[in-house]
Amino acid sequence: MLALDIEWKGFWGAGHRFARGTERLVSEQRSVVRQAAHLFEQNARALAPQGKYYDREGNPTEPDHERLYKSIRTQPAKTLPTRAGGIGGTQISVEMAPHGKFTLAPTKPHAIFGRKGALAFFWAGAPPDVQAWARGPIMGHGHWVVLPGVIHPGYTPPSPNWAEQAWQPVGAAMWQELKRVGHEWVSSVTLGGA
Repeated sequence: MLALDIEWKGFWGAGHRFARGTERLVSEQRSVVRQAAHLFEQNARALAPQGKYYDREGNPTEPDHERLYKSIRTQPAKTLPTRAGGIGGTQISVEMAPHGKFTLAPTKPHAIFGRKGALAFFWAGAPPDVQAWARGPIMGHGHWVVLPGVIHPGYTPPSPNWAEQAWQPVGAAMWQELKRVGHEWVSSVTLGGA
């Protein structure tokens, strides 16, 4: 017969330390995720492409829709549950305007038609032969045109794209912070530290 006696003398209060340490772990982990989301938002706003918009006379203007970089926003934090009903982590989404997806992945050449039968826009850097279609002033740097539609040549984003570039410094810093938080949790639970 084999008998095993365990003496709990050295572990007195371990349950309390575990509960207190785990509360602190969840709070600090949430803080790290929040910092990462805000850092990514700042980087993404700085790196997001910014189109140029012009009025009929070719003067720079603001678009009718929200610019992509202004639409990038951190959403409220969500607590992720575990299967057992505990706290599994924190999720914070960073969202942007729907048209942003077209700047992250390649697009194939495609036709664009106006909703009301025509597209009207100032074509900066228009080729000289566009004068035949020009409606309005012909400026030195482009033309105001009204067309039934256009063939968009497609788009190939740089690799890595702007969102991946925005995440690179954040991801490395976040993992270092999470390692620190995890180390502090292990120390507080096993050694009874702060």
